[in-house]
Amino acid sequence: MTEDPEQKKEREERLLKRIGNILPADIFKGLEDLLQERDNRFRESKHETFCPYDNKYFKEELVPYLSYAAEWRYCAKVQAALMKGLRKFDIANDRNVSEMETAVDKASPADIVDFETLMHHDQKAVIREMSKFVSEDTAQLIHPGTTSYDILDTARMWAYKDALDDVILPEMRRLLKVFVDRSEEFIDRVQVGRTHGQWTSPTLFGYVLACYADRIADRIEMIENARDKLEGKISGIVGTGSSIGTIVGMENALEFERYVLEDVIGLKVCRNASQIVPKDKLGDLTHYLCSIDGVLADVANSFRHLQRSEINEITEKAKDEKGGGSSADPSKTNPINSENINGLWEVVISGIQTLYHMQVSDHQRDLRGSVQARFEPVHTMLGVYESTQRLGKVMGKITVYDEMMDRNLDNAQRTGVAEAMNAILKHYLVPGAYDMVKKWSVEAMKSSQYLLDIAMKDSTFRDLWDNRMIPDEKGILQDIKLYTGVAYQKTLNIVNDIRERFNMPREEKKSE
Repeated sequence: MTEDPEQKKEREERLLKRIGNILPADIFKGLEDLLQERDNRFRESKHETFCPYDNKYFKEELVPYLSYAAEWRYCAKVQAALMKGLRKFDIANDRNVSEMETAVDKASPADIVDFETLMHHDQKAVIREMSKFVSEDTAQLIHPGTTSYDILDTARMWAYKDALDDVILPEMRRLLKVFVDRSEEFIDRVQVGRTHGQWTSPTLFGYVLACYADRIADRIEMIENARDKLEGKISGIVGTGSSIGTIVGMENALEFERYVLEDVIGLKVCRNASQIVPKDKLGDLTHYLCSIDGVLADVANSFRHLQRSEINEITEKAKDEKGGGSSADPSKTNPINSENINGLWEVVISGIQTLYHMQVSDHQRDLRGSVQARFEPVHTMLGVYESTQRLGKVMGKITVYDEMMDRNLDNAQRTGVAEAMNAILKHYLVPGAYDMVKKWSVEAMKSSQYLLDIAMKDSTFRDLWDNRMIPDEKGILQDIKLYTGVAYQKTLNIVNDIRERFNMPREEKKSE
């Protein structure tokens, strides 16, 4: 397509601004091609990475918190928070604080990395970068009696907490709401029960979803509790606060740490710190992240089986969506998201072992933990967020094939009333009830007859049926769909409790 003259003029003007010079036309074209080649190379290079989280599972909304660049920015934010602490004790002034806040915005993570390469020290590089944007007297106040891990451990905990508060937990709560809403939607939908992969007494699909919702709600609260216990430290090279006290006065060392961490940053004070913050409580957080991902994987695993051709009770696509997913068979609708969630869980749970190893350090600190911390809990948080989003998509679109659920229920009717029959006979104190029902079930399966028909041939059962069984009991044995116990009420109990705990009002249905 021919480029519009005005568009070409605008493009060339933008290019000229980029190069900062007015060049002769013959040079301009060559430079334009060179810049286009560079842009194409940059576009390709974004995918020349090692970690799937950088390409396949990339989440832009988590970049400000969990990326490599974000770690440097949070280190700069901790240095600015320390300046506020110095101001509280009249060592720094408002101008110093203002300059540091401006420096946080101006500091370049790329430049910090370059400085680190030259200086072989991460926090020296942060200090060097921030010093570029502040006055000399402000620069002299940066890093007051602190050690590197006062900055880095605190920065990481701060970033993790913000990522949870701003992105991950809100997504989990959205997923929980979808589960609750759809539990109520399917509260009357009877589904054949399955234990050990075999049909048994029925349940309600809404109750199945409500049970998952209850587990997710519990894990969210555990994650929130673990988040609230995340700690930072401003206590110097071995945690004694001696260097901090030298700067702010020994009588002020504890209050300085408390003020910076609790009032400025919003973290707890680690009172048992060495050079580092022990990773026990970070391990707790990671455990509950892995645990909620296990619940999501459990949901996904059941869902992918329910989409198998021989079951076919649900699909994770909306009713108006077309099939697909296979490069060879156009008729297939593969359970892509459910399979992905299940597979990713196996990667996510490996992160907890890394955190367990991070609990161990030689004396006040050694370098092993610094290596491990570059991987976890960031990868765990990314994986859990990816799975949460994917399951949210599944739950929002999931369609129940009523005719298939009914077909499976009807087929299960043949012997699926065995558990109910056993319970009824035991209620009437029939001797050897279990063995009787077992014998009839085997005969029913061999002869392809219904269990109830076989039982009716037995005089003991027939007498019970004619003279003692109440209509509800007879109805259950004649129609397995009636044998759902208190599942309806349990579903309501769960969803009402979750709505109250999470302040989750019901959406009013629009009138037709």
